[in-house]
Amino acid sequence: MPGPTVRLYRDRLKQFLPYTGEGRQRKYTDETVALLREAVELVRLQGLTLEEVANRWQATKAITATEGMEAAAGQHDSTAPSEALSTLAGLFETLGQEQVAGRQTMAAGFAQVSEAIREAGWGAVEALEQRRRADGLQAENDALRAQVAALEADLDRERRRSWWRRLFGGGGDDRRRER
Repeated sequence: MPGPTVRLYRDRLKQFLPYTGEGRQRKYTDETVALLREAVELVRLQGLTLEEVANRWQATKAITATEGMEAAAGQHDSTAPSEALSTLAGLFETLGQEQVAGRQTMAAGFAQVSEAIREAGWGAVEALEQRRRADGLQAENDALRAQVAALEADLDRERRRSWWRRLFGGGGDDRRRER
């Protein structure tokens, strides 16, 4: 993975990554490397964003902290983890239902907009306008490429001239002048 990408992941997930030292003396543990690899897998394989990874890790951290507090207080019993997991499962189910409802609302809105566009005939007009713009941009691109090629040829000719002819002027194409 490229260095800038690693730094991006490190900066976005820094609250979850253990390290020692400060500033340029900062050192990362094997656990940090494992967590970064996990983040990469969640992003690449499951399609999560870094914010979603942070939220997932925050939820895991909260559950771990709750269990740790219960154990420290001596109140840890065998039903607490299952209750916490069922509560968490309920929260995820509610969140999932809200996401499904939101997606359905968005889909309905998109359908209404596309229907309105179809009724107004904007689809064909917009496609023609886009095609005209694309043709114009292609012609402009071709013209610019021709200009760049001409400038590169001029630059190449200028580079072939000797330094003193470039400094004091004079033609560079004729090697010797006839007397």
